[in-house]
Amino acid sequence: SEMWQAGCIPVAHKSRSDSVISRAGLARLVDHTLLKPEATGRDVAAVVTEALELGVYSACVSPSMVSVAARASGGSLPIASVAGFPQASI
Repeated sequence: SEMWQAGCIPVAHKSRSDSVISRAGLARLVDHTLLKPEATGRDVAAVVTEALELGVYSACVSPSMVSVAARASGGSLPIASVAGFPQASI
């Protein structure tokens, strides 16, 4: 459709005027995530660089890689992490 070609993504809202969000707007709502246990510091730095380029809200990494991601972002990007993933039990 024309919306996709214009870089807009349809979303469900009550108001017709709120029914489209741009790709940049959507990017600001999501995390760029790397949770592979075998991820290296270089992998994490690459994900942070990609996150900055994509304009996402944050980079989400394993707890052991938070300091690596924080250094790579230089304070320009929020860094998120997880607890009990993927071994969490309910």
